[in-house]
Amino acid sequence: MDDFKVIRNAIPADEIKILNEYAIQITKHKKNVSFSKDPDFLNTPSFYLDPMMTLYQKKHVWKLIEKEMGIKILPTYNYWRAYKPGDILKKHKDRDACEVSATINIGGNKEWPIFIKDTSGKEHKIILYPGDMLVYNGCECEHWREQFDGKYCNQVFYHFVDVSSRRVISAFDNGKNVAEFR
Repeated sequence: MDDFKVIRNAIPADEIKILNEYAIQITKHKKNVSFSKDPDFLNTPSFYLDPMMTLYQKKHVWKLIEKEMGIKILPTYNYWRAYKPGDILKKHKDRDACEVSATINIGGNKEWPIFIKDTSGKEHKIILYPGDMLVYNGCECEHWREQFDGKYCNQVFYHFVDVSSRRVISAFDNGKNVAEFR
């Protein structure tokens, strides 16, 4: 697999508008909201295995990544956040369950670049527009975002493992999410 690939309009405009409105309504009405325990995102609404996002992972994103990246993958989990002013995503690499990761811009009021350092050490600044997806090797490529100075930014993260890698044991987030992906 390549270190990363940007897929423009991975989710069609009419569908991404629905997902963004869904995210806004869920956040606004505090339905099924959990707040991150990560000190960098205190009071930032976050959602693990949200049913709507899981549906997109199963029915669309999984197949699209396999086609675009030329690999066979199994899902581990998904997660979305409603980022707020001042949030920063520190430089990091992901855990084994995030070997093949994707982030999709669901919507927001301002561009918020993501930076990725490929395995050769070159840094890339990537702007994702609503519906765009960045697929990357989350365990090998360091990635981050600088401080967000907009009002809101909804991002969903889809995580997978390559069926031919040693990380395949992390499929379904180490087996705990098998039912969600049937």
